[in-house]
Amino acid sequence: MEIGLVKPSPAGDIRPIAPNFNPRFTYSIFGDDERIFGYKGLTINLKYNATDMRPHLHVSYAKKFRSIGDTEPSDINALLENSLPEGEASPA
Repeated sequence: MEIGLVKPSPAGDIRPIAPNFNPRFTYSIFGDDERIFGYKGLTINLKYNATDMRPHLHVSYAKKFRSIGDTEPSDINALLENSLPEGEASPA
């Protein structure tokens, strides 16, 4: 997981205004084991707009494992839902 703070530029692109960072602890989002099950090459980018602090979430992965019986991949959006303002996250 990578978190960053960005600001729109006059040219229309988005520029980082602080270095991105990886949170040290994510147990409040992903549980005590801090694991996300069912993905290969998973990347979670969460950028906040510096002007209004609206989050922009982008989740990508190389492969998502298929469900087998009751075992299925973690629902990343559901896991992050409680940590982001309701209805505010938009794709980056």
